[in-house]
Order: sequence, then structure tokens, then C-alpha cells
Amino acid sequence: VGLLIGTELIWKEIKKSGKQLIITTLTQSLGTFFIVSLVFAVVFYFAGIPLYLAFIFGGIALATAPAPALSIVREFKTDGPVTRTLIPMAALDDMVGVVVFFSTIGIISANISEQKVPIYIVLF
Repeated sequence: VGLLIGTELIWKEIKKSGKQLIITTLTQSLGTFFIVSLVFAVVFYFAGIPLYLAFIFGGIALATAPAPALSIVREFKTDGPVTRTLIPMAALDDMVGVVVFFSTIGIISANISEQKVPIYIVLF
């Protein structure tokens, strides 16, 4: 699916709505991460569950499935401003989700581990 999304990206289209697209994607993705993490942190605090799990759930909440959007666009051969925004946004949303999730996992594992974790393991 990632490859199909990549073939739909046209850089001229992204440049036209680039700033709006990036701001919307980051706001939506990071907003979801922070709200889900906050809600789970409150619940976990009162339940006595370690709070770092709330951030893991926040990272999991970023996972989206771009396949339904792509299949609808291809099946109905839609074209318009929403379609031209939807596909790049789905791709950027997945990229942000992967970066946030693995950064969160790396930071949490480095903080709860009793051994030192080299920075290259956290980053790569």
C-alpha cells in the first residue's frame, strides 16, 4: 500500500498545498498522539499502571490505513481538491506515525532500561 501511495504523489501538487498539507497533517497526528496519551495517562495514573504505557498507546493511535482511501479514489476515478489533498495527507500521516511511534519506543526503552542504550540503537 505504501508503494501505491508513493506512486500517487505528485510533487507539483504537494508544492501547491504544501504548507497547508504539512500543518494539517502535523496538527492532526500530533494532536491525536497528545490527546490519546493524556487520556490514557489519567486512566493509568488512577489504575496504578505505569504511565509510559500511555505514550505507547498514543503512538499506536497514530496508525492509519491509507488503503481504503486509495481504493475509493481509484475505483471511482475521483479527482478534485479533496482527492488531491487526501492521498499526500495519508502518506505524510503514515510517515509521522512511524517516526513518532519508533521515537517514543526508543525514548521509553532508553529510560526504563537498566543498561545504557547507545544513541544509534534508539535512532536506527
